Amino acid sequence: MNFEEKSYKQHEAYYAENFDDKLVETYGHKDTVDYWRHARMYASLDPIIKSYPKSSWLTIGDGRYGTDANYIATAGIEKVVASDISETFLAKAKQDGFIKEYSIQNAEKMTFDNDSFDFVVIKEAYHHFPRPMIAVYEMLRVAKQAIVLLEPQDEHAMVPAKAKTRLLFRWLVQSFKNIVKGFLGKPLFYEHGQYEPVGNYVYTISKREIEKIALGLNYPMVAFRELNDFYEKGVEFEKASPDSALFNKVKNEIAKIDEECKKGTLTYQMLVAVIFKEAISPEARKTMEQAGYTFSDLPRNPYLKP
Repeated sequence: MNFEEKSYKQHEAYYAENFDDKLVETYGHKDTVDYWRHARMYASLDPIIKSYPKSSWLTIGDGRYGTDANYIATAGIEKVVASDISETFLAKAKQDGFIKEYSIQNAEKMTFDNDSFDFVVIKEAYHHFPRPMIAVYEMLRVAKQAIVLLEPQDEHAMVPAKAKTRLLFRWLVQSFKNIVKGFLGKPLFYEHGQYEPVGNYVYTISKREIEKIALGLNYPMVAFRELNDFYEKGVEFEKASPDSALFNKVKNEIAKIDEECKKGTLTYQMLVAVIFKEAISPEARKTMEQAGYTFSDLPRNPYLKP
């Protein structure tokens, strides 16, 4: 078995081995701190959904109970298909009526025809894939209008000048921790990226990387939106009420990170990247810009004939 096959097998097995009824039950609850966190990310899809109300959507790596597909459907989209490498949580989600339709798919070799869906979206799953670039090209093949990635941003791709001192200090701290971890026989921290216990390297994305994908395929434009998040153990079970100490901590931590990013001392944690296969209307663009997106209009390949 080659590396990528082994990686996907390990992910599929991970779902089955870590099936937690109590945790899965919380995925369908929309009053928790955890849902509030994810809803902040999902809101990046709102201007696209508003501009294309009759569109069809496919979610990739939506094994977390089909929550991505549920959000899009709840926002008013009729045709939404959730997909993942594992059926474990998706089967339960459909049984519970949380999603209408799902499909078991390997993101690197999907069974859908070209242009099967208007939009294909992947949220916090790209960075788990053994060969994520192949998955991106598959998404572009299956999508008719555009693909959307909501993923961790590569903090090393574009470091703000004011953040370099902070990164140096962090490197020194991690170097010391690695000495201790090495002595104890524990996994080390890697400055060029991380490996997760399930066995995959954590791929993060950057604006430049996304632009190059679009330029290589002669697509007209890409759009970006940045945001931050904060996770604390227990958010899955905590109600997002004003008097919740945990909820207030999560909000306060996000606000602190936002402020640092505005000062230029930190890079935004999350990047929402949209690759359009064709130019969109001025109205759709304005709607996205009002929601915080910035656009990059790309030059067309001068050597390709119409």
